[in-house]
This record gives sequence, structure tokens and C-alpha cells, in this order.
Amino acid sequence: MGVPVNATSPVKINLGHQEVARIIEELEKSYEAVEAAEWIPAKPIGDMLSRELGYEDEAEFEDAIGGTWIELLNVLPNVQTQTDETGKVRFKVLPDPSAEDWVPRRLVLRITDRSQLWNILLKSPTAALEIPEMEFAIQPNGVKKIDSLYNHIGNAIFELGSHVRTVSLSGDHQDKIVDCITSLNDLLDVSAPWTCVVADISGISEFSDMSNVEVRPGMGEDEEGTWNK
Repeated sequence: MGVPVNATSPVKINLGHQEVARIIEELEKSYEAVEAAEWIPAKPIGDMLSRELGYEDEAEFEDAIGGTWIELLNVLPNVQTQTDETGKVRFKVLPDPSAEDWVPRRLVLRITDRSQLWNILLKSPTAALEIPEMEFAIQPNGVKKIDSLYNHIGNAIFELGSHVRTVSLSGDHQDKIVDCITSLNDLLDVSAPWTCVVADISGISEFSDMSNVEVRPGMGEDEEGTWNK
């Protein structure tokens, strides 16, 4: 037995950073390589990854993460941590369900404060991130992405900007994209409340903090106005 690790303190680890993404990828591979085990000690795995990825010491490893190894584990939505009887932290990575076990659902989060944008979202390969107030969506792309809500939207802004700079567009089309970029930036300022909806046919998507997230079964569209309940 063990007790869950207290992970309530906000940690702004940049999960979108290339080095952190590489560490997360190697973490999942290392866990898959451990046969017949659910809960495994956190520190030995962290030490092993630090060595295998070429870090000189724990300080350099934590500098790359932007926090401690345990803090990284705590912010990942697909990882659970607990403290065992000796006070040591152990963890397990939650496996993705097979397609026949998928349960479609929508995660609805009403954004009223900028601090909510640092909530970590595991966006599954089959999930769309929708903003009903803008009729805007980040569509499924077949790739799992774990990052803060802020960075999910920030990446969409970057990609739209790159599209405007590199693709020949009609003036009207370009103006619409620029207006969309402006509106998305306004969302990141939270100048007014707005709604984030993660629609996922697999049901795998998860926020690290689900306390203010409404879980709605199915993928059907709601009637007008229900997003703002």
C-alpha cells in the first residue's frame, strides 16, 4: 500500500520543451520495459534516465526538466504517484485502453483566470480541442501531446502565424487568419471567461487537475448555450 503524493502546488514545467518531451518519451519506454510491475520506485528510474540521456548530474537533469523529477511525474496526467511505507515515492504509467474499450467523452473547462491555463492537458491522438466562443478547434493529428493548456493554444497561434507567412493567401483569407490569431491571444490574456472543450472519441484525454473539469459522456453536440452552464 501507499499514499498519493501531494501534488497541489503549481509547477510550471515547460512540457512543450523539446528536451522535456524527450525525457517523457524515454520515461514511457522505460516503464513499458518493466515486466509484471505496476508501482515502481521513482528515484532509480530518474537516475537511470539521467545517465542514459547524458546528463552529468542530478542538477543538470533537473535544470533540463525545469523542476525536480518528482514534480515532473506529478504533473503528467497519465502518471500516478504515491509514497510507500518507507517514505519513498513510486509511480505507475496508466496504459492507454485498446480501441474496443474506448469510452467517448468531452472534458469541459470554463476558463476564468490565467492560472487555469497552466493545467496540464494530455491530448490524445484522437482528441480535438474546441473553443465554442470562437467556433475554433485544434483537430486530432494522430499524435499524443502532453502540455499546458497555455502551450496547446500557443502552438496553434504559432502554426497559424507560420501559415500566413509561408503560404500565398487571398487578402480575405489572410485577414480571417490574422483575426483568429488575435482572438486566440486574447484568450490567453483571459480578458473574458471562455470555454475549453476537449472532445475525444477514445476518452483517453485528461487534465492533470480535473477538479473544475466537467466530464460529459459521448461526442454529440450540445444545444445552444449549454457550454456556458
